[in-house]
Amino acid sequence: MDLRAVEAFLGERLNTKDAMAEAANVASVSLATMYRYKANPDSMSLKTLRLLSNHFALPLSHTAIWSKDDILASERRRHSLESAIAKVGGRRIQTVWPYTVNDELPELTRALLRVDYGPRAAELEGDILSIRADRAALYESDAYESWEIWNQRGYSDFVTGRGRFATIPLVTRQAQVQVFARSSRSSFRQRYFYDGFDLPAFGCFSDPGVALVRIDDIHLEVQEPHLVDSFTRVFNEIRERCVTKTQDEFLQLLTNPCP
Repeated sequence: MDLRAVEAFLGERLNTKDAMAEAANVASVSLATMYRYKANPDSMSLKTLRLLSNHFALPLSHTAIWSKDDILASERRRHSLESAIAKVGGRRIQTVWPYTVNDELPELTRALLRVDYGPRAAELEGDILSIRADRAALYESDAYESWEIWNQRGYSDFVTGRGRFATIPLVTRQAQVQVFARSSRSSFRQRYFYDGFDLPAFGCFSDPGVALVRIDDIHLEVQEPHLVDSFTRVFNEIRERCVTKTQDEFLQLLTNPCP
């Protein structure tokens, strides 16, 4: 996504007070904020950018792909990107709620598919487990670095069996924690806990320079090094606010999460 092109388009399209007021209404922001966005589109959230692009036919780069979230397509694409960075010893950065699925035990995956997809789980299970097995093997091979920020509150729900995890047996959850603990000791993984509901869902891959973002049920993929650099800066800013700073602190909270 070329933010210079976005800025130029906004300058041409939003050239009257009425047009600016219309844009502010679409984005659900004040007129003053809309003027700030026009002058500096880098300050816009991707959700705001989506609203404006849909309403004004704002031109996104051909490298930007918008689609409804699809679990199989999403799993295949992530496997493809992880394979690409593994070939060059690259890096993945991501924020997750509540943990990385690259470490998820098959029995936990099966149970959560039933929770999330009900009757459709049976038709998804074979493909999902096969793709996850390939992703897990690649991940465990330490062929690429993975920097991860986990949401502490979501992880606490998992460990204590609340919400989405209420039907998961305690023995399964305990076995999964042990897998996380072993995996977290790898020098190829840097993991941190963030405490809050405001953790955005995104990931970036160093090669070929792809950013993935979830906005509600919309999946956005952009191949743009400038945007990847921006997301990396955001990741590092969030990392500074994480409640754990070291591997030992992460491991301690991993096995003894706050309620």
